[in-house]
Amino acid sequence: MSEKWSPKPRSLTLTLRKPTPAYLLIVITVCCLVLVAFLFTNVGFDIQHKSNGTPDIRILIGIMSPYWATARRQLVRNAYARFPKSLPIDIIFVEGNITAPINQGRARYAQHKAIEWENNTYGDILHLDCKENMNEGKTYEFLKKVGREFAGKYTHVMKSDDDAFINLPGM
Repeated sequence: MSEKWSPKPRSLTLTLRKPTPAYLLIVITVCCLVLVAFLFTNVGFDIQHKSNGTPDIRILIGIMSPYWATARRQLVRNAYARFPKSLPIDIIFVEGNITAPINQGRARYAQHKAIEWENNTYGDILHLDCKENMNEGKTYEFLKKVGREFAGKYTHVMKSDDDAFINLPGM
């Protein structure tokens, strides 16, 4: 039997799911980064200026890309190569360790050899010593490594994925 239309709306019940630990970690990390940025801007954190008065900023964009996505990385490289080299932006591809159910050692060796060749050719891959994943802390490990190893070089850090495109001159 079909239901008849009635002017009274049905009651909607909202079912809330418990957030996952990875989601909570991301939310807490973003909140902390916003808080730190807010504190630094209020205590007189100044961006260095060049002699001609323009701000001296340097942006790092980390593109999350698993090691097997070589073709995607090449497409991204070709797309960003069309922009002027004078932009104060560096682009790197971020990858983690693969996990293989069998022959873990051989799989990691093959991964490292393939990535070593690609990095020697293009020089734009940052390897993290963590499991290749989407929701288990790879972004956190990337931000931690950038903070430790490149703290003085970049004024801004950004994360993207290999299926997204950023309009660099528009930044």
